[in-house]
Parts: sequence; C-alpha cells; structure tokens
Amino acid sequence: ALRRNFGGIFGIALRKVTFYGYQIRCISVPADIPKCLYNRGCMTHIHSEQLLEKDLEEIHPSLRDAVVMGGRVPNTSLRYRVYRDISSGTPHHSSLLQLPPLDLAPDVVITAAVLDLRYVSFAPRSPPPQLRVYLVQDLDEELHKHCLFATEELLPPEWEPRRILRKGYIDHPTMYCDGLNIYPEGKVHIEIVFDNNAGYLHIPGDFGLKLYYVPELGTPSD
Repeated sequence: ALRRNFGGIFGIALRKVTFYGYQIRCISVPADIPKCLYNRGCMTHIHSEQLLEKDLEEIHPSLRDAVVMGGRVPNTSLRYRVYRDISSGTPHHSSLLQLPPLDLAPDVVITAAVLDLRYVSFAPRSPPPQLRVYLVQDLDEELHKHCLFATEELLPPEWEPRRILRKGYIDHPTMYCDGLNIYPEGKVHIEIVFDNNAGYLHIPGDFGLKLYYVPELGTPSD
C-alpha cells in the first residue's frame, strides 16, 4: 500500500494529480492587512515601524518581502521600514478576521483548498489557540459559510511572538480540502475565526491559503 510518501516520488506525483487534476488553477489568498476587517479583538500588530535598510539583514529571511515603507527618517530623504502581522487578540476570547472580497473570474467552480499555515502562538497554560477558515458567500444579504479548515491546538514554538522578527514563524503541516464544488455566486470572502483558549497567536499576511478552481474550458471541437 502507498503510505506516507505514497511509495516514493511517483506515488507523490500520483497523489498530486489526483488532488489537483490537470486543468485546475490556483489562487493565492493572502490577507491584505490594511484592508481587512478586524472583529472581537483581533488586530494588526506592528512588530517594528522604525526599521532601517541595514536592519533588514537581521530579520528573518522569510519576512523581508512583507516589509513595507513607513514614515520618513528625520533629516533625511530615507524612509523607515515597517513589519506588521495579525494578532488574534487576548486569551479566552474568540475573534474574527474578514478578508476583502475575492476577485474571481465568472463561471469558475472552486474544487479544493490548501492551507500551509504559518504562525507563532503563545499559551502559558493549556489549551493553546486554534483557528478555523471559512469561505463565505453573500447571496442577497444571506450569508452561506463553508468551513474549509479547522486546526487542532496550535502548540507554541520555542520563541514568543515578540521574537518573530528574528525567528520568523513555524510551519504547520499542510492541510487539504477537496471535493468542494462551490459555485462562487454573489460576493465571496474568506473569514478566519480565532479560538484563543488560554493564549493567542500571530499569523503573517500571507498565512498560506490557496484555493483551486476549474476554469471554463473549451472543448476539442471549439
């Protein structure tokens, strides 16, 4: 039987073809931090807003592309760099993050999703936080929610969130969701529900969500 790596590289390839298909297309869904809606305590967290060019060499390599321009450095023509991410809020609360509406081509069918979650959690006591990811359709002001992913308890790494700039995030094992067949009628957006339990967590703007859809394809006779 094919287990773990499904018998080697050919088994892995077989699984990927089975999951993704041949004609399927991918949409990366990052959280545009300034445009998201923050509810019930989750928020934007600024790790540093006074990074200089020389400081970029000292932050974790995975974060450098997410650094944005900030305010002007006094008495110079230079600007500070800013790194921010998303905080789930305070312990013992459930908070909600709403991403901006997705810009999807007409007549697509969302068939699958993948979550390569990156996070840092903090939980001095059990249980640590968890999160859920929903695809939400707004059909004539009636919301239809599809739960794509629900994590188990997100155990803390060896470092606390205050050290994210130097240490980065940890990678959660990849999660798959297939067989969706969602026709994205109306406005469609992603929501993340944070169940903080006895802690809280941080995720980057590009937290690892990808949607897969089948485009409207022509037939050989076209």
